[in-house]
Amino acid sequence: MKILDRYIVRELIVPFVLGLAVFTSILLIVRILKLVELVVNRGVPIGQVLRLFSYILPAFLEVTVPMALLLAILVAFGRLSSDSEIVALRAAGRSLEAIRDALRDRGFAICKQTVANVLARQEAVA
Repeated sequence: MKILDRYIVRELIVPFVLGLAVFTSILLIVRILKLVELVVNRGVPIGQVLRLFSYILPAFLEVTVPMALLLAILVAFGRLSSDSEIVALRAAGRSLEAIRDALRDRGFAICKQTVANVLARQEAVA
């Protein structure tokens, strides 16, 4: 992995993780309330509730991972642009295609993993 690739990936990690946590928690709030209701009103053990939570989490990650990746790319490149680092990279002889390629490979890897998870879930249901 080239130095430029590592640098861009480092810029993406924090916004991706934060975006993933925020988007997932927003989508899970309703489900968490229903799971807490099971514990309080029906007396379901916490272990079973955590197991149910682990079953519904992948379905939400299929939606939130692409959203978090988009957010991370926008935030990272916004920061790179505001700090004039893209101009510096261009002045150093790096093309926009080289910068784009660093993201394309990671984006395709995440897309491939998400599609594989969706297909695995569909096969498990069928």
